[in-house]
Amino acid sequence: MGSLFATVLLDVLPMTPLGGTFFLDDSQLVWRDSPGVARELPDVPEILFSCNRHVPGFPSGLAVVGVVLARSEGKWGEAERLCDSAVRMKRNQAQLYLNLAEVYATAGRRADAVDALQTGLKFARRDIRLTIAMNKLTARRAPVLSFLGRRHPLNRHLGILRHRAMRMFAQTT
Repeated sequence: MGSLFATVLLDVLPMTPLGGTFFLDDSQLVWRDSPGVARELPDVPEILFSCNRHVPGFPSGLAVVGVVLARSEGKWGEAERLCDSAVRMKRNQAQLYLNLAEVYATAGRRADAVDALQTGLKFARRDIRLTIAMNKLTARRAPVLSFLGRRHPLNRHLGILRHRAMRMFAQTT
């Protein structure tokens, strides 16, 4: 396992159902399950796959492996397949949609990432993380008065009026 793989995995790894903590030691991923007991993890994807096999309902492991494969090794197809199968296992978990959107965004497929987040909003409505991720991916309109800053009070008020007018015209058509 390369150190980039371990670093990326440590960045995105959620708590496993087995408990314990993960940390990097000399570019090697180590798992500590109790105080003073640390084990090297030579094959992290295999551990997460086995967690999914032995602990039913653990699609997070598949999704995390998908994100790690996309970020560190650029294996977009396999990463998409893993994240998509995780979403199918548990449709109401917002984190799985965020992972799928991360894979799409890393691959440069912003439209697919937005679609994944919109689907996630249908099934996991109350999770604000989906809305935040959606706002990061979608483009904002230009300020009404381009010679003033976006935060200028005049631009803010004119922008609110523009938004209301556009919403009103969209409802009438």
